[in-house]
Amino acid sequence: MKALNDLKVRTKLRILVFVACVALMVVGVMGLMGMRATHGSLGESNQNMEQVARLGEMKSGFLTMRLDLVYMMALNDQAKLQEKWDDFTRKSAEVRDHLKWFETAPTDSDEREAITAFKDGFNRYVEKGTTLGKMLLSAHAAADDAALAAAIGFGTGSVAPLYNKPAEAVALLVAKSIKQGEEMYRVDTSSFKRLFLVMTLIIIVSLATALSLGCHCRLCR
Repeated sequence: MKALNDLKVRTKLRILVFVACVALMVVGVMGLMGMRATHGSLGESNQNMEQVARLGEMKSGFLTMRLDLVYMMALNDQAKLQEKWDDFTRKSAEVRDHLKWFETAPTDSDEREAITAFKDGFNRYVEKGTTLGKMLLSAHAAADDAALAAAIGFGTGSVAPLYNKPAEAVALLVAKSIKQGEEMYRVDTSSFKRLFLVMTLIIIVSLATALSLGCHCRLCR
């Protein structure tokens, strides 16, 4: 403290300006680093949100396809049968579009493995489901009870068992993506709190130093 009192007013003012400049520079650099980190986190969050949305649509679309075939095995009205068949075709195309998006999306090895498992099971289900749909449409158009019974037997025995594995795969992917999003939010929130605390401490220390020097300069007049 005596050494500080012995300094000239001009020197104290220089120290005051230096401390203010250093504090401003540190706060500015930390702010820029925080903005950069936030930008990166925002990009990752957007990617994760789109991934969750697409996986959710894949899951619901695949379930709709299954229900379309189930309804086709139960319905007798030709118009409603055609409506369900058109919906099955449309949903299968939508799921394929989502799968194409995942071919270029940044995913880890576990996600790629799960997506491949879903894709393989999905393709088998679509192949057999398409055969079933055509059998049902043909049987109803011809009013052939024997053909209808054969189609229903094919549906329950050969098509239905193919649904479970890909459905489980996409459900696990949805759950994992949601968990990743929650973890990302937790990490980002923790980083923001740490950065805010450090910047606040720097500002407080800088203000305290400036006030102390200012008081000394005033007393030395």
